[in-house]
Amino acid sequence: MDKKPNPFANAIDLFMKADFYNSENSIPFFFRFLNITILIIHIIIMIFSFYADATLLGVFNIGSILLYTICFIIISAKSYSLYFYITASEIILHSYIVSLVFSESMGFYLYLVLIVPVSYLCLYLSGTNHVVLKGTISSVVAFIVYNILYHITGYDRGMYKEIDETTTKLIHSFNSSLLFIILILVCVIIFNILTNYVGQLSSENVLLSDEANHDPLTGLNNRRLLDMEMDKKISLYNRNNTSFSILMCDIDDFKKVNDTYGHDEGDIVLKDIAKILHDCTRPGDFLCRWGGEEFLVILMNANSKEASLVAHRIRGAVEGHTFRLSMANINCTITIGIASIQKNMNKEDMYNLADVRLYKGKQTGKNKVVSE
Repeated sequence: MDKKPNPFANAIDLFMKADFYNSENSIPFFFRFLNITILIIHIIIMIFSFYADATLLGVFNIGSILLYTICFIIISAKSYSLYFYITASEIILHSYIVSLVFSESMGFYLYLVLIVPVSYLCLYLSGTNHVVLKGTISSVVAFIVYNILYHITGYDRGMYKEIDETTTKLIHSFNSSLLFIILILVCVIIFNILTNYVGQLSSENVLLSDEANHDPLTGLNNRRLLDMEMDKKISLYNRNNTSFSILMCDIDDFKKVNDTYGHDEGDIVLKDIAKILHDCTRPGDFLCRWGGEEFLVILMNANSKEASLVAHRIRGAVEGHTFRLSMANINCTITIGIASIQKNMNKEDMYNLADVRLYKGKQTGKNKVVSE
């Protein structure tokens, strides 16, 4: 037998989802849910008022019920700020009157506490300006009324004293329990708003970090991240004598490709070279676009001889690759200069040494690997 859906449980489950606060219908749903909750509370207070022969208060609650019924129209019109001001004013006035009638001991004044978190939440969700200022003003007004009620009504100073102590305690327990339930719900909503906001910031920061550290064309690391990685590798070498080498790679006669076929076609070559570098190196190796048609590879735990093997593999893969441009299929070659870490070398020393050897390869015929 299928279980009947529980609307209240569904609402709580909905509030628990962070992505709820991104949906188009989330804000009107929240205000409708809040309005229904307040409406139910007033109906209960109205029934109790007539039961306790507090006719005037019962009539006042009928007016409040009619007011919150009209509020559904205000919510449908998306006048959320107006709804908040009406609600806050009614709660303050209602708490004042009901405490005068039934005394502070029944706990109706406790609903003033809700003004503080709910004011900020409602104003935030309504999209109004100066949320902090307006929320603070509303909270201060609630605080002032709260203290006035405490000093004027006091314990057992209400107009209706015929209500027995057991009923008084029961009503106080009901009001305080309902207050905590609503506060928990408000905290859940605020927590999920913060979670969603922090998640968005984290995603944006990851995206910005990725854009700041990677070449947008090839997806390889850029010079900024390379310098940080080189500092780490050199520090590791100085502590543990962990060797590494770098490959300075330059596409031969790349300018001719751009001049003949255009820069868009040249970009295809650059992206293919980046893929070849990925295919010819290990997952732990560091690949960087040095600039233009130049690339740099950091090979961990590789001496000059081991780096030469990788460099020749890259050179051969590039030479044997057919670059399929939209205008033609072409072949390219690459020249590579190698520098391996030595004692007292810094990153600039390694860059310069690899560049000198790269230049030597260019001067002696290109399509070469130079390691000394």
